[in-house]
Amino acid sequence: MKNLIFLLSFLSLLYANSFDLASKYYQNKQYQKAFELYDKLARKNNANAQYNLALMYYNGVGVSTNKIQAFIWLSTASKQGHKEAQNKLAYMYEKGIIDDIQDTKKALELYTKSANQNYDIAQLNLAMHYAQFVNKDSAKKALFWYTKAFKNGNIVAANNLATMYYFGNAVKRDYKKAAKLYSIAANANDKLAQYNLAMMYYSGSGIKIDFPKASKWLKKSAINGNKLAQLKLGHFYRQGNNLVNQDYKKALYWYFKAAKQKYPAAQYYVGFCYYNGYGVKKDIKKATYWMYLASKNGYKFASDFMKRNKLYY
Repeated sequence: MKNLIFLLSFLSLLYANSFDLASKYYQNKQYQKAFELYDKLARKNNANAQYNLALMYYNGVGVSTNKIQAFIWLSTASKQGHKEAQNKLAYMYEKGIIDDIQDTKKALELYTKSANQNYDIAQLNLAMHYAQFVNKDSAKKALFWYTKAFKNGNIVAANNLATMYYFGNAVKRDYKKAAKLYSIAANANDKLAQYNLAMMYYSGSGIKIDFPKASKWLKKSAINGNKLAQLKLGHFYRQGNNLVNQDYKKALYWYFKAAKQKYPAAQYYVGFCYYNGYGVKKDIKKATYWMYLASKNGYKFASDFMKRNKLYY
């Protein structure tokens, strides 16, 4: 019996060392070696290796992309209770990543299994699923799982939970609680929370108006690539207000940043700046191009502007 226990302990240590070696290969970008070792361990029923192997197939790292193989290995690891695998497999079911395999019921089942193991990303995904629906029961479930995910350190959940408190969705409206949660997420560099916090300070919604703080967080959000903040900052610089002095060049700079992210409203305002010569030399050809892009992307103001000013692309 002692010999058997020793053998099992030895094999567990061997597998652990092999897994660590495979992970080291991966970190050092020796993907082929990592793949081969993960594959060997996965076939010996190592759940962590099965999960990592699935991700390599899913992302095409060290091997050709193969979503079916990813699905198979995620399924195998999930059956062993691997919470990360359950979450990823749930996502594949929810989004129908593989043709003819879309099953929301199965996705929820897997998200819930993972979430019940205290995996914050699964808790977030579960909350976001329920938040899609406009009914009290779903809103309460979204609130429950956002709270769980936030307590487990999920910053996206902090922002989304703040929004529920801000609007009083499934909970009593509490601006101070919303501001506190936005602040936590903003300080953790969440760009959406930075934008939301900036707007609270700007409008004074439940908290004291503070233009310097509004400016600080809006600029941080814009710098972090949030197209909403970039567009808003573009508007502020174009018009001038309590946050910034009017500056057409800076307005165009931020409009262009958002437009490059294929944001139709920003594309419209880039065209608007070129048409009027705001912050740049007037250029009808470039104005028409950007208006066309905005119109093509469904921005009605751009279509109307082109018709009204007889711009043709």
